[in-house]
Amino acid sequence: MREISDIARQASPDVIHFLYGDGLYRYFGVGLGALKKYKIVITFHWARSGYLHRLSTKRICKHSSRAVVHSEYIASLFRKDGIDNVESIEYPVFKKAETDKREACAYFDLDPAVPTIGCIGGTRYDKGLDLLLEALGDVAHPFQLLVAGKEDTFDRAYIESHSGRFAKNVRLCLKYLTDDDFAHAIAACDIIALPYRKVFNGASGPMTEGVAAGKCIVGPNHGNLGFTIGTHDLGYLFETEDVASLRAALEQALSEPFRPSAAYSEFCDGLNVERFKADYLAIYRQLVGEEP
Repeated sequence: MREISDIARQASPDVIHFLYGDGLYRYFGVGLGALKKYKIVITFHWARSGYLHRLSTKRICKHSSRAVVHSEYIASLFRKDGIDNVESIEYPVFKKAETDKREACAYFDLDPAVPTIGCIGGTRYDKGLDLLLEALGDVAHPFQLLVAGKEDTFDRAYIESHSGRFAKNVRLCLKYLTDDDFAHAIAACDIIALPYRKVFNGASGPMTEGVAAGKCIVGPNHGNLGFTIGTHDLGYLFETEDVASLRAALEQALSEPFRPSAAYSEFCDGLNVERFKADYLAIYRQLVGEEP
């Protein structure tokens, strides 16, 4: 914060924008008071539910001119806590994947004629890969599973030992994904699975990238993801952390071709960079035009 104050004194900015406000939670925004002569914009990527986190959020927002979150659901949680200077700007897809599905399937040695379920991103505990593997054990419809992302809680040995009867239909790309890897992973999938646990209440990159590519989303019914998938008709919801419910949602997704609805298409149209830039620019201009 001292470094930022020094830079601000030299640069005399109209607006200081903290792109990762989540990093300020731990210290309750200490140091923001030293920047009170400037307009402060802070972007938060998560809605923290604990008492101390909520208290910290309120304190930080009190020292800011505007708080920005990436979904209307998270904005509603802020408003419930009395934070009225919050705005929602949906995070965009910066570059739509233009990879052909057949080419993408060849990239991972997948059969393009068999529906592919993708679990994309690091294999952390909160992302629930173990729940997905358990659910898939009794899925009747034909499928392939692509797990692509950096190894974390659940490593290769765990995935292979818990794949059971469908092990021959699993493809693993367990590493930090390059842009090319990620684009191919999205393109290869028919269904993007988000078996996330309740502790996860943020935005999902694989979800938005999947929507931009017209994919069916299977996700939990809690929090931000449940609100977004349900409100915009992005696919199928399941009871969070309920393996039987997840299995039923996957069966439903595999049983019929996915056809995006008007609500899905409208949400997809909003995931563009020009809209994102325009929304932020509007905030900056509004703040510059305000009386100090």
